[in-house]
Amino acid sequence: MISLFWCNFETSWFERSIYRSQLLFSQIIKTFTCITMSTNRSVILKIVQGQYIWLLILLIACRYGFSQNVKTEPYRWKSVQMVGGGFVDGIVFHPTEKDLYYCRTDIGGAYRWNAQKTRWEPLMDWVSYEDRNLMGVESIALDPSDPDRLYLACGTYTGPDIPNGAILRSDDRGKTFQRTKMPFKMGGNENGRGNGERMAVDPNNGSILFIGSRHDGLWHSNDRAVTWSKVTNFPDISEQIPDTLKNERQWRWWSWIH
Repeated sequence: MISLFWCNFETSWFERSIYRSQLLFSQIIKTFTCITMSTNRSVILKIVQGQYIWLLILLIACRYGFSQNVKTEPYRWKSVQMVGGGFVDGIVFHPTEKDLYYCRTDIGGAYRWNAQKTRWEPLMDWVSYEDRNLMGVESIALDPSDPDRLYLACGTYTGPDIPNGAILRSDDRGKTFQRTKMPFKMGGNENGRGNGERMAVDPNNGSILFIGSRHDGLWHSNDRAVTWSKVTNFPDISEQIPDTLKNERQWRWWSWIH
């Protein structure tokens, strides 16, 4: 009950109430100390009843005496800098544009460096909870001929119950994205995530991209990552997940050693 009353007051009164409550509880403790040492039952009863009546009067006075001047303000929502968001397993620099570089994390999305503010800015705060698998960024690709274009290969795990990955493409340096769903899974938080980039833009033709998947071979795009097709004439060196894996724990162990 006391906490319910307090939450309606202004902060300044709340701070004063903390001090008053300390005095109140101190007197209550002294009262019960007297009770334990007293042998007169009528005196004990009067002390206890007096203390509780005083407490009741105090709560009523606080509720109706101080709640009339409560000030209310609308909530203002802002981003909170967490100074982190996953293991940073790749940093990609644009080859021609100064101070333009990006980093990717295994579970915390992708970031772009802001040279004026000297800090990393998140690019994927818009991702919903349902699409949380996209927060593991497997690879970043930049177009050497167009510094505004950015490509992210997204997908956190390749487990049997995990959704397929996606390619996020942007023509404004990550301010907005379009999404292409891919027919295979990605492992932004799996073994080898820091070994380099799996996706690249053809330096002679910005419309052409390639991505090497973990278990489904090499893939190719001719339209700036809008559509993709598998490169069938490339040697098949992909590893298939064994059918003998019975649960998530076995799959994770197999993925770790491979």
